[in-house]
Parts: sequence; structure tokens; C-alpha cells
Amino acid sequence: MTNASGVRWGTDDLGFLPLALARMRVLPDQPSVLRGYDASDRAAAVADFRASAQGRGLKDQQAARFWAEALAGYSGSLPGEHPARVGPRKLAEVLLSYVPATFELCAEHREALPQVARAWTAWAGECQGFGERDVTELMETLAEVLDTFDEAYDDPDVVPVRVYLRDVAETVTDACILREVLHRRSVAVPQPGARLDGHATFGLDASDPGQRAAVLRNEFAGCTSPPGMTHAELLVAVETVAAQLWDDDPPETWQAAKKLLSEGLPPHETLHELVALAGRGGGRLWSKAAGGT
Repeated sequence: MTNASGVRWGTDDLGFLPLALARMRVLPDQPSVLRGYDASDRAAAVADFRASAQGRGLKDQQAARFWAEALAGYSGSLPGEHPARVGPRKLAEVLLSYVPATFELCAEHREALPQVARAWTAWAGECQGFGERDVTELMETLAEVLDTFDEAYDDPDVVPVRVYLRDVAETVTDACILREVLHRRSVAVPQPGARLDGHATFGLDASDPGQRAAVLRNEFAGCTSPPGMTHAELLVAVETVAAQLWDDDPPETWQAAKKLLSEGLPPHETLHELVALAGRGGGRLWSKAAGGT
């Protein structure tokens, strides 16, 4: 069914409708300002968890720190999200979608996940004041999520996406930072599912310069070159601009790209415009990576 606001409700949701209405009646007339949480809040949550009874009891403290940082770090992508917030939907989002598409996990981290996830869920539930029944239900959901984690992580559709953050995610677990990196690199090289003739280039590794060049040559094979530039020169220029975006070096390239994107230009056309801009004397855009000055 659909309510007057156009929101679709499933039959499983109807039982929560009276509770939702009751909660809405006690909301203040004036909306409160949404509190923002930053990296220091996420670091504090990690420290609190590791100092808690649940955190101290974990066998692999290195893995515990990684998973705590990843779980708390996910909140960086959600405005107003407390780093220790936990719920059935969030557990599934983090462990079956965000983590598989973001982190290359070593064997030790994969082995430690169930124990750390249970400890984090119990601790976070305690922080939120959950009762025993709520925590039990959360643990049941977590068990279901963990049962399907390996399948989600090893999904062949996800593996070529993970390379976009592989190097950065070795040292960064804050989703706020990782989201920006993923955006920049997805402009440089379309993600597998967004590529032209994706069947031919789907499995190519965008982090490898040679394979990245093959993807871009396929993307720009039928494109018209700017005046005074041959098609071969266009491909070289696109590959060079993409390399600068991938490495964020020089940063002016990404700044120029963001301006074009904010004006509504699609990523493919943004690369075209960056190449044209460089051809019109647009500063360092791709001359540095090409060996120029």
C-alpha cells in the first residue's frame, strides 16, 4: 500500500504504524539541529569499544581494532549518524555491501569477523540502551548476515569494484574519506557495471595502468577528437587525465572535474572537457603526468 506522501508500505511494516504515529506526536514543533559527528567522534567510539568488557575479551586485538574502525567509520557516510549506532538494517548494509566493496581482507581479519562483530553489536546495543530482547534479536540478525558474508565478499561482481579503494583502504577506514576517493576514481574510470560493452572490460583492474588504459580505449573508441588532435592523441590525453584523477596528482585536475560535474556534465564528458581544457592551455591538468612542465 502507498500512503498520501507516496511512501510504499509493506504488510510487515503495518504493525509498526501505531508506534511511529505515537513517536511523531511527541516530536517538537521546531525541528532540532541534526548533530554532526566527525572523525574524532568515530575514533572515540573505537577507543571506548576496545576499552569495554566486550572489546578487551577479544583474542585478536589487531583485527578488533580494524573491524571497530571499519564499523564506526561507516557512519562517516551518513549525516548525523552516531558511530556506535547499530540495527538490523545497518548490520546488513555494512557487512554485506559496504565492506565487500571497500576492503581487501586478510585471512586473519576474515577469521576474526564473527567474534568481533558479536562483541561490537553487544557493546553498541548496550550504548543505545537496548534491552535483552532487542540484543537477542540483533544477534539473530547478525548470525544470518555472517552466514552470507563470504558469499557477498567473494561475489565476482564485487571483486573488480573493490580495487578502486584497495590501496587507500589499507590505511583509511573512514567512509567519509573513502567515499570521496571512490567518487574521484569512478570519474577517472567507470566502475565495471557502468562501462560501455561491460562484458568485454568488466573484469579489468582499474588500479592497473595497463588495464585501466584498455578500459578507457574502449570507452573512447568512437569519440571525436578535439580540433588539432588525432584520435591516438585523444586516447593518450584521456589516459593521462584519468591517471591524474586516480592519483589525485595534481589536485587541480580533480578540482576542475568537480566544477564540471557540479554543472551537470556526466563523467565521460567531463574527461573530454578536461582534455580540451588542457589543449587550450589549462595549466598543469595533464602536462605533469605526461612529463611536461
